[in-house]
Amino acid sequence: MEAERFGVMHVNVNGTVHTLAFTHSPDENSIYVIDVLQDEYLGPLHQTTRLISSTVAISLLVSALLSWFITKGITAPFQSMIKGMQQVSLGGLNGCSYFRLSPYEK
Repeated sequence: MEAERFGVMHVNVNGTVHTLAFTHSPDENSIYVIDVLQDEYLGPLHQTTRLISSTVAISLLVSALLSWFITKGITAPFQSMIKGMQQVSLGGLNGCSYFRLSPYEK
């Protein structure tokens, strides 16, 4: 610390990490040191990281569910049409088929 004029060090003291920021005084007779526990200034950062990660995970889940429902809504009429065409191809020409235009239509 004495060889450098200013800087930052990370020191482990009894299992807790301290961050030391130091600089020499203008009159060069002393060194100013600021000691901050690493958890004090990194705690909010870790909390924000967890919040962002959980928000992204929930957003991905909601997006997957919405895309599944939209896909089912788009493909339902095609599935109904395919089923009717399969009946016709097997010779079922006397049955009546009802094709829904919307999966929400009753």
